[in-house]
Amino acid sequence: MPLVVYKSSAGSGKTSTLVREYLKLTLDNPWQFRNVLAITFTNKAANEMKERVLNALRLMVAGKTEEEDELKELKNELNISEEELREKAGKLLTAIIHDYDEFAVSTIDSFVHGIIKTFATDIKLPQNFEVVLDKDDIIPEIVQNLYDKVGIDKDVTNILVNFVIANFVEEKGHDPAKQICGVFEKQIEEQGFHYITKLLHLILADFHRIISRLEETFFALKEKIKKAGKEGYELFQEAGVEQAWVYQGKSGIYGYFSKIAALKQSKDVLPNSYVRTTIGEDKWYSGKCPAGQKPAIDSIKDKLVQKYETIQAMAHRYLMYGLLHRKIYDVALIKEIRQLFDDYAADNQKVHISEFNKKISETISGQPVPFIYERLGRKYTHFLIDEFQDTSILQWQNFLPLIEESLAYGRFNMLVGDAKQAIYRFRNGEVELFANLPELYPKAVTPGEKTTEQLLKSQYKEVVLESNYRSDREIVAFNNRFFEAVKQGMSEKIKKVYDHHTQLLPEKEDKSGGFVRIDLLEAEDAADYREKRLQQILANVRQLQDKAYRKKDICILTNQNKYAVEIASFLIANGYAIVSSESLLLKNAPEVRMIIAFLRLLLQQDDHVQLAAFIRNLLLVYPKHGSFHDVYSRSLPLMKKSVEAMLNDLGYGNVKENEMNGMSAYELTEYAMEKFFGSSNNNVFVHYFLDFVLENQHNGDGSLDAFLSHWDKKSDKAFIAMPEGKDAVRIMTIHKAKGLKFESVIVDFIPRNDTITKKEYWTDLDLPELKELKAGMYPVVKELNDVGLGHIYDEEAEKTELDLLNMVYVAFTRPVSALFIVSHRKGKKQNKFTAYIDAFLRSENVSPDAETWELGQLRMLKTKKDDEEANAEELKDMRSSSWKDLVTIARVDDVTWERMSVKKARTYGNLVHKMLSEITYAADVAPVVASYEVSGLLDAAEADKLRIKLEKLVQHNELRAYFTEGVQVRNESELVKKDAAGATFQRPDRVVIAGDELVLLDYKTGAREEEHKRQITGYAALFDALGYRNIKKLLVYINDDVEVVTV
Repeated sequence: MPLVVYKSSAGSGKTSTLVREYLKLTLDNPWQFRNVLAITFTNKAANEMKERVLNALRLMVAGKTEEEDELKELKNELNISEEELREKAGKLLTAIIHDYDEFAVSTIDSFVHGIIKTFATDIKLPQNFEVVLDKDDIIPEIVQNLYDKVGIDKDVTNILVNFVIANFVEEKGHDPAKQICGVFEKQIEEQGFHYITKLLHLILADFHRIISRLEETFFALKEKIKKAGKEGYELFQEAGVEQAWVYQGKSGIYGYFSKIAALKQSKDVLPNSYVRTTIGEDKWYSGKCPAGQKPAIDSIKDKLVQKYETIQAMAHRYLMYGLLHRKIYDVALIKEIRQLFDDYAADNQKVHISEFNKKISETISGQPVPFIYERLGRKYTHFLIDEFQDTSILQWQNFLPLIEESLAYGRFNMLVGDAKQAIYRFRNGEVELFANLPELYPKAVTPGEKTTEQLLKSQYKEVVLESNYRSDREIVAFNNRFFEAVKQGMSEKIKKVYDHHTQLLPEKEDKSGGFVRIDLLEAEDAADYREKRLQQILANVRQLQDKAYRKKDICILTNQNKYAVEIASFLIANGYAIVSSESLLLKNAPEVRMIIAFLRLLLQQDDHVQLAAFIRNLLLVYPKHGSFHDVYSRSLPLMKKSVEAMLNDLGYGNVKENEMNGMSAYELTEYAMEKFFGSSNNNVFVHYFLDFVLENQHNGDGSLDAFLSHWDKKSDKAFIAMPEGKDAVRIMTIHKAKGLKFESVIVDFIPRNDTITKKEYWTDLDLPELKELKAGMYPVVKELNDVGLGHIYDEEAEKTELDLLNMVYVAFTRPVSALFIVSHRKGKKQNKFTAYIDAFLRSENVSPDAETWELGQLRMLKTKKDDEEANAEELKDMRSSSWKDLVTIARVDDVTWERMSVKKARTYGNLVHKMLSEITYAADVAPVVASYEVSGLLDAAEADKLRIKLEKLVQHNELRAYFTEGVQVRNESELVKKDAAGATFQRPDRVVIAGDELVLLDYKTGAREEEHKRQITGYAALFDALGYRNIKKLLVYINDDVEVVTV
């Protein structure tokens, strides 16, 4: 079997292809599914693929193969009858359901996490380490640990001071903390991993010596160069030669020696074309040179050439050392931060996700493949990898031995990707891994790498997916023509990426339409363009609405968050409901800001800034209190007494400081909600904020100070999860839109001015003066050309160009039926995007004066009946109460359910059980409830009540430990009991293994019954037979209260 590489394009059905290949591998042998590993890029994609596999099997079992083209194609490929297919599908479906944990479709991070857990001892990690996903969770503490050394550790102090000075000189801003955080991010990038390992033997004292020698060498070279320049300049002076007599005067060799004598800038050592002409072509005299003065020039020119050659002999080293010096303090700090990073992981048992691939690379390097399989505990025989264009070099190098082993046994493996959609280079994605296949990237050097490459070449089979199942005909035609025109002006490497961009035009009748419009705006300046852009976007939205497009059918894509905010604000001001990350930020709600300011005042009563923030947001919520000036002036003196006195004056006499003593951050937030907004309120921001506080309480110590610190780090990423059905215009960045489709898209693309994205380049070093410095960094600047390293700059510029073009490709391929593009008319300040538009319009022979270009016709959109707007019922009873009022331990049931019909109680009980089966840890409560609300199984009021009840359950003193991340959980795992009567299946609601204790939880709604005890005791007996001795049995009754009964 070969290594099949599917080269896809937007909307070409790659998920369907993955599902089909998965089923072909597993249908003949149902237990084979345990040996197939499918890797996707996101959890959403993994879940979608699982669901697609299961749904395909259900359709086959039901005999509905003919309803899906993909399944008909699969049946034909397998060359079996409908009955055979139904039988095979039934067996595979049963096998997967009965052994679902072995259904290996996951993200690469999840898979690697499993390996890391297996290798924990080998790589000196604690067995129960916590995974840190967000670098912002650890950067502040590590940076603070670095700061704590200032003034105590002279080496750290010296390096930091010089680092700040160097950044100031380079004009990189005046915020040391931000600069140090930037260095931290370089440390976690994969690009520098192998180079940093070559520096780990050095301590800061070593770096001081290295930096001293680097500076000594650099400044010694500088003085020698200046001396030669001065001597050359003096030759002119002593010979009485005036500047005007020499070829090109100040710009020629006369001015060159003058500048070298001062050498204010390193680049001055580089001769311009006039200087090179003088030396190379012996051209010394200007047109103004008197004939009688030419002998004076002739008398010194040989010596001048010698001085010039002396300077050039030193120029390369001088410039190279200067470039290295610009980054040497970054390198020293990276090494120190690396050590602090490792210390933090050891002390806190926390490992950042960026470490996974690095740790595996270190551990398996040089190990035979069977060792990897042995430690994994299973042997995957087939690998299917999706979104390969976003795979990093380390990820590929870690996977390669497994794929190599599989191919060596003739087993099927599959890679799917689209190099045109590689837009995650900032997350270590390397598109050249995919573009260069079957050759390895980086280039194969060692004998082992060459052998692997030869195996890949021998097994390689490329399949191009040419169809587009997403977009209508005219949109596909536009993208074919657009990218064909644009790629003509690109490098050969970029052209190779876009080799297969052309897609077949859809032939189905329902895909026959499509509309594309480009608007070219003329503007005098940036402010004028901003206004015209926004007005054009608004006009496009209205044009779509005139054709029966609902607001939810419209998505506006831009390439930067700040423009998304700008567009959202503009549309809101024009009366539009919008959905965007920024519009759904919790911190943008005045009610949330009011609570935060209140909590901060509890910690620091004399904080006038927080008092002002509290009052300003209070007045946004309740304008009746009066003007800001009046309320603030009245409140300020009262704050000297207490927060309670100030609030009493504002009419909140029910706030008592003695009631708040000893409360956790969560309890304080609930208290503030009730006192400021009433026990019943319908503000979704406030309730999501409460969920945010609860999630932090599970992961932190629950203190107010710890929560506020967490809020400062996370508030920029805390959003409301808005139901998909809401009728509102979507606004998002292109990165977030990848993999999605929208009925219509408006593209507002404003590229950054950067020619390059990556600012540093790691390299091996072998310098005679700095032998112990085996690796270093160069800044990626044009001056690299001057030291023979111009290819570094050129390669980065090329990659930045590809990043930009791929962003455009992703944006243009999202729509189904309509695409609007807003662009600046070509002018003196043309950017890359307008250059692309101009290249396309020229290929279409469009007049340079054209203001618009259109393709196709914007038709009336057919009304859709299958996705009506999500339930928008106003929430009238979202109660905020203390957990003490809701949770009690083993009280007598108050027979709540007698007021309900038996059918309704049973339905409610089933729903609660289903939701709890999807809750692994406490943090899962909010998203699980939200998913049921979005799906329509719960209305908003029911969802809120259940969310509160379930949060109290996972917060319960007797249950909290069993919903904490780190414990091993199995929800509704099936147990098989075999006896003379045959096999029976039993399914406890929740099994938790915490240390040497096994805990059984069984959920019940309604009254307590003796049967419940017999049932859970039966479960315990089965586990006892399996060898578990320390078994705890808990019945959890979920009625008006949550009651826990130990059996």
